[in-house]
Amino acid sequence: MPKKVKKEEKKAHKEIEDRVHKDLIVKSMPSQKKMSGAGRVKKSKEEPSFHYEEKSSTSKNNHKSVGLVIITLGILVVAVVIYFSYQYIIKPEANTTPQTEQTPPTTQTAPPVIEDEPVDEVSEPVDITPDTDTTPIVDLEEIDAPEEEEEAPDTEATPPPLPEDSDFDGLNNDEELILGTNPKSVDSDGDSYGDLSEIRNGYNPTGDGKLVENEKLSTYGNDTIGYSLVYPNAWNIESLNNDYTLVFSTPDDSLVQISAQENIEGQSIMTWYELAFPDETITYDKLKSNDGWEGLTGPNGLNFYLTDVNKTNIYVISFIPALGDRLTYPNIFEMMIDTLLIK
Repeated sequence: MPKKVKKEEKKAHKEIEDRVHKDLIVKSMPSQKKMSGAGRVKKSKEEPSFHYEEKSSTSKNNHKSVGLVIITLGILVVAVVIYFSYQYIIKPEANTTPQTEQTPPTTQTAPPVIEDEPVDEVSEPVDITPDTDTTPIVDLEEIDAPEEEEEAPDTEATPPPLPEDSDFDGLNNDEELILGTNPKSVDSDGDSYGDLSEIRNGYNPTGDGKLVENEKLSTYGNDTIGYSLVYPNAWNIESLNNDYTLVFSTPDDSLVQISAQENIEGQSIMTWYELAFPDETITYDKLKSNDGWEGLTGPNGLNFYLTDVNKTNIYVISFIPALGDRLTYPNIFEMMIDTLLIK
């Protein structure tokens, strides 16, 4: 072969190597900057072809694996979507549609039952309404009855008249019965003195002697306080508060009470009463006295207040009516006050 041809072939071969070398330098630029010397350039001439082929094969394998992963994930996502769409969309609709299809038969059979029940419900209120109409009538009748009973206290507020005085001697018939006098005679013992006059002066209206000799009367003595008085022996006596209070029970359930309390300031009965009842006015006709005490009658005539001459105690004699302010035994009440003796 001619030398000229060989030189041309070598030259062409070298140009090819140079091109390949340039391509390798461009592709593996970082590694070439660190290299120095011709020996290293020669090594790069031999190695580039090997490394280039190895990278291309691994990159292809990587792309395949990534593709497989993406496909697998896509299949899983589709499967999950299909599962959830079946569970929450397709299946509920499948369950509800049969119920809507089954409800019409129930609604068709229900109306006859519903129509029968209202008939019974309507008939029951019709039976009840007459009862509700009649019960108010009973209640009204029951309400009217108490109203008539409420009118009774009005009649009770006006007490019946005092017992009759048949002989008009000032003693009513009930007092005549208690004293044993004759309700149809002004002078029961015929001594020319009237029954009421004898009682007020301390004499027996049924015979001779003093008032205490009347068999219907007795004398009560209180040794604790130190006083005595005449009273009807038919009346019950009860002592209270260690004999400081004495209660007599009358036949009509009224009470005569005598109570005693200490006169701390030693006041006269007038002074004591004015301090105890500042709104009350006392006139002289209400005053009364004897050798052992001085006293006065209250405005309503049911209370008498007195003190002894030594002003040791205050005594209150009260008539407590069983009904209203009826002083049913006025003369006997006055007799008990007049016969009070303080020791």
